[in-house]
Amino acid sequence: MGNNNVTGRPRRILDDARREGVATVLITCRCNRSLVCHCKPPRSKEEITPGAEPCDAPSGGRRKPTRSRTTRRVPIGNLPEELLPTILSKLDAKQAARTSVLSSAWEHAWKHSPRLTLDIFAICGAAYRLMLYPERYVQRFVDMADAILRQRRGSVVEQLEIRVDKAAVQLVSRRLDDWVRFAAAARAKSLTLHVSSVTPRLMRPSDLYALPLQLLDDGGVSSLQHIHLSCVSLKLPSPSFPKLKRLGLCYARVSAADFGDMLSNCPNLEWLDLYNVYLNDELKVDTPFSRLRYLRLAACSVTQIKLTATNLATFIFLGRSLPSIDLGETPRLCDVNVYCHEITMEHALSSLSDAFPMVQRLSFHSIIIQLEFPWRLQNASRFPHLRHLQLIFDVRTMHSDDILSVVRFLEAAPLLEELDIVLALCRENGGEGHLRRLPHGQLKYKCLKSLRVCSFRGQKSQVDLLVHIVENAPALQILTIDSSRPHVPEETYRVTEDEKGILSKIRHMAATCIGSKLSAKTKFIVE
Repeated sequence: MGNNNVTGRPRRILDDARREGVATVLITCRCNRSLVCHCKPPRSKEEITPGAEPCDAPSGGRRKPTRSRTTRRVPIGNLPEELLPTILSKLDAKQAARTSVLSSAWEHAWKHSPRLTLDIFAICGAAYRLMLYPERYVQRFVDMADAILRQRRGSVVEQLEIRVDKAAVQLVSRRLDDWVRFAAAARAKSLTLHVSSVTPRLMRPSDLYALPLQLLDDGGVSSLQHIHLSCVSLKLPSPSFPKLKRLGLCYARVSAADFGDMLSNCPNLEWLDLYNVYLNDELKVDTPFSRLRYLRLAACSVTQIKLTATNLATFIFLGRSLPSIDLGETPRLCDVNVYCHEITMEHALSSLSDAFPMVQRLSFHSIIIQLEFPWRLQNASRFPHLRHLQLIFDVRTMHSDDILSVVRFLEAAPLLEELDIVLALCRENGGEGHLRRLPHGQLKYKCLKSLRVCSFRGQKSQVDLLVHIVENAPALQILTIDSSRPHVPEETYRVTEDEKGILSKIRHMAATCIGSKLSAKTKFIVE
C-alpha cells in the first residue's frame, strides 16, 4: 500500500489475508487507511446450533440446508504472532509505526517487519508536494528516517525501499550512504532507490547520487538479490554479487568498462534493465550469464553489445542507431523488440538476422532513411524460426515510393504466420500510375495466416505492398486494414467532412484494389 489515499478495495492484501485463513477489517488512522486483521476461529461444536446436521451428512439422498452458526471475534491483540509481519509488510514505515498504538502485542511488532519503505511523500505529506519550504520537509524526512533505522538496528530487513524526488536527492545524499550501509548490515535481499520527477534532458552529473558500490559489501560478498537504482553515479570497485538476480538502473552514469567488471561479479543474474544509463561505449562482459532471461537497453548510447546469454528469452533495445549485437547462442530467445532512429533497410535486415537467428517474435520500429527498388532477391532464409513479425516504419524520405522493399523481411522468414505492419508515410498521395509489381509467383508466403496493416491512407506504395503480399499468401485467413492516423489519441480525434471523404475513398480503394485479390476463405476487415 504505497499510496496513502487508498479509496478502493486493497485486493492484494485481502487475498494475502485469505490465504492465511483470516478475515479482514479496515481501521482508519487519521486520514490514512491501514489494514489490520482478525482471526477466523476454527469451527467448534459450540458454534453449531443444536439439532442441525453437518452439511456433509446425507439425509434421504439430499443435502440439508446450511445450519446457522455464530462467529466469535478475536481481539486485534490476540492475533498469531507469525501473522503480524505479513500485515506489516504491506505498509510503509510511517503506517507500520502507527500500528504500535493498537495493543501491547503491536507496540514493537513494526520493528520486525521484513519490508521497510522510507517514502518522503508519505512522511512529509501534501505540503511537500506543493514545494512549500522543501528544505524544512526534507530535514524532517531525514530525521524520521534516521529514527526509524535506529529502532530497526540489529533486526533483519529483507527489503529496503527509499522513495524521494529529484529535488531531494542532493539534500539527502549525505545520509544515503548510511542508509545503504544499514541495508548491507541487515543483510537485505532487495534495495530500491526510486527518484521521481526526473527530466533526462535537464539532468546534470551533480544531480546524481554518487554511490560507492563498496557500501554494499558485507564481508566481501553481498547478500542482495534485487537492486533497483535511479539517479545514481556508480563508483567502483564493486563487491561480488553471487546472489543477485535482478538489476535495474535508471538515469545512471558509469563507464562501460567499470560496468562490465561489475556485471562479471553477477554470475546468477536473471533480469537486467538499463534505461538512460550513459555508457557511450562498448558493453562487453566476459563472464557468461547462464540464467539471464530478460535484457533491456534503452537510450544507453552503446556502440556494441557482446555477452553470452544462452537462456535469454526477451531482448529489448531502444537507441538512435543499431549497434553490433553478439549474444552468443540463444536457442530460447522468443521475443525481440528493437527501435532505432537511423538505419537502412539493408543494414536492418542483415544486423537483425545475424544477431537473432533463433527469434520467434520480432518487433522492429524505425525511421527508414534509405529504400532501394529494384533489388536482387536472395533465397537464403535468415529467420528460420520467426512466426510473428511487427514492422513499424515512419517513412519520411524521398524513398517512400519504394516501401515495397519491406517484402525482404517476408522473404527471410519462410515460416511467418502473423504479420503486423504500420506504415506512416509523410507523402499523402505517394505517387500515381500503375501498380508496381514483383515477378508474380517469385515469392510464396505459404505459412502466412494473418495480416494487419495500420495507418493505411491509400498511398500507392501501400497498395503495391498489400497487393503483392495478398497475391503470394495462399493460406491467408484474415486481412485487417486500419485507416486511423498514427499518434493521434482517440479522445482528441475528430472526423471532419474532408476526412470522411478521404476515409470513403480509402475503403473503396481497399475493396477494389485489395479485396478483389482475396480468396473466398479469407476474412476481410476494414476498420
